[in-house]
Amino acid sequence: MCGRTACSLCPDDVQKASSFKDKISGNYQLPHWASNIKNKQQYRPSHNVAPTDVTPVLVSGSHFGGESERMLQPMMWGMIPVWHKGDYKSHGLSTNNCRLEGLLSSKLYSRPFNKGQRCVVICDGFYEWQTTKGKGNKQPYFIYMPQDEGVRVEDPATWSCDRSEKSGWKGPKLVHMAGLYDEWTSAEGEVIYSYSVITLDSNSTLSWLHHRMPAILEGEQIADWLDIERVSSKAALAVIQPIKLLTWHPVATLVNNSRNKDPQCNKPINLERQFTSGVTQDWLDIERVPSEAALAVIQPTKLLPWHEVATLVNNCCNKDPQCNKPIKLERIIGSDNYSSSDTESVDFDYTQLVTPGTLAISDNESDNGGGESQEEIVEANSGIVSGKYMWENIESLTASREAFCNVYGPRFDTARLDVVSSFENIFDTALVQLIVDETNRYAKQEISKSAHPLTFRSRIRKWQDVTVDEIYVVLALFMLMGIVQKPTIRSYYAKNRLLYTPFSTSDPKI
Repeated sequence: MCGRTACSLCPDDVQKASSFKDKISGNYQLPHWASNIKNKQQYRPSHNVAPTDVTPVLVSGSHFGGESERMLQPMMWGMIPVWHKGDYKSHGLSTNNCRLEGLLSSKLYSRPFNKGQRCVVICDGFYEWQTTKGKGNKQPYFIYMPQDEGVRVEDPATWSCDRSEKSGWKGPKLVHMAGLYDEWTSAEGEVIYSYSVITLDSNSTLSWLHHRMPAILEGEQIADWLDIERVSSKAALAVIQPIKLLTWHPVATLVNNSRNKDPQCNKPINLERQFTSGVTQDWLDIERVPSEAALAVIQPTKLLPWHEVATLVNNCCNKDPQCNKPIKLERIIGSDNYSSSDTESVDFDYTQLVTPGTLAISDNESDNGGGESQEEIVEANSGIVSGKYMWENIESLTASREAFCNVYGPRFDTARLDVVSSFENIFDTALVQLIVDETNRYAKQEISKSAHPLTFRSRIRKWQDVTVDEIYVVLALFMLMGIVQKPTIRSYYAKNRLLYTPFSTSDPKI
């Protein structure tokens, strides 16, 4: 296929490069640029031509007034269907390439082909991305005609743009691709010429790169393809043959961005150079790489290793060297499958990370973090809380609320988050669901014990179960008041129960 080209010659040099030998005089003649007051298309040189860009196209003069045997016409790449209505770029079809095998049966391409609307697309060369190595390995290459000694098609400094009637064009050898063109008229009466490049199966020259290639013409093939009076449509198809004499070099991925028209697009690169060092060099070279081209250098990298770290890094005030140390995640947090060997693989002391006022309270059992009970840890840090946490004594935790105001915790972190999002990050879903279940169970038991009619919140005078979202809101209020403290690193690895309710004594540990 062909999805990107380069055409960097100015209009005058394009005219010189397209000079052809007159059969009668033997001199080289210049094709005229076609003129049409209803056509406003203009060719602009570019090192990165993409579909919908306008490029110079060589056509038979009989279609454009007959001023010369051959004429040059600026045309848009990507044929506009003749039946299309509306904006010329909105037809939604991919028409930059026309497959040779389906040309005669195509509704779009058979019409201009049978009308003799054959053309030759002129360019310095074309780009192709290597697809034979699978996804993720699409290295771009610039493909062009073999040049005379000392001439490099990507370096205008090596060119000679001279032309004479006797010897013709002396500049770089250009690529001539067979194409078809058509004429489309907008609702406003503007005439737009557009073309498609004919493609065929790749031969041994380019099959290593891509399974398709453009139909490239040389010498008399160009004359036969354009001579619509002498060469019939059927005979013209026989003119197209896979070319073997091509050369190429790899180029930088900045050509991937079709908006990047930088001269560096078709410059050769060394694939043996490490990718990262090449990008760094291009990004820092402000003299060689302009700002627009530098933006195209930035690409997602795939060469990044990583490891898990402890959540103590969540607190932006924690500058401990352990923040970037690796940990193992071979445990289910809060499950009974936890073993002391898991703790031994983590090389920092959780007991130093319990902040004052932490509500990580349990029986006087030893947890696996440091050999002390949670009661002892909390009392050692704040002297505030001891014993089991029961819902009935929430209002008595004034000291915890005051301590909460003096440390960074969930209140600080949630300043940038909405309530539900912050608690989804802080509280495990299973923990919140247990709170919901316990709330509903406790409420129903109290209702059944009551000897007097109770006033319910629903109009149907019946208890309605609380939901997870409602509990999130309650926990948010508790957190903002300082009643609920953010779980610590130690509490994440605790073996003992973190939540106690009147009904949780026989429940699985959380």
